Amino acid sequence: MPTGDLSVTILERAPMGAVVITVAGEIDASNAAWLREIIKLATTQIIATVEIDLVDVTLLSRSGLEVLIEARDTMDGRFAVIAASSTVRRVLGFMELLGGFGLGHESQS
Repeated sequence: MPTGDLSVTILERAPMGAVVITVAGEIDASNAAWLREIIKLATTQIIATVEIDLVDVTLLSRSGLEVLIEARDTMDGRFAVIAASSTVRRVLGFMELLGGFGLGHESQS
């Protein structure tokens, strides 16, 4: 159970075989491990992809960034960031990771 200001909603898109995880609030050291477990649980299902919506994330710490990188690197192309807040985009841009998450340089939030 997280101790930081974080909420997560999980929606399964059956026809497309995807799980969409919507995250809002702050992703930091107090809740990154919890988010990692949610993503891992989603990958245990027989699904095509796990999509994560970060449009309502107000803080992305190093711990949260590590969770995203780990998911991207271990899911063989089955993990996608489908939307990101300006805060998340700033962090990913600073780390030169926007393209690595398929976000490019266009603004989504």
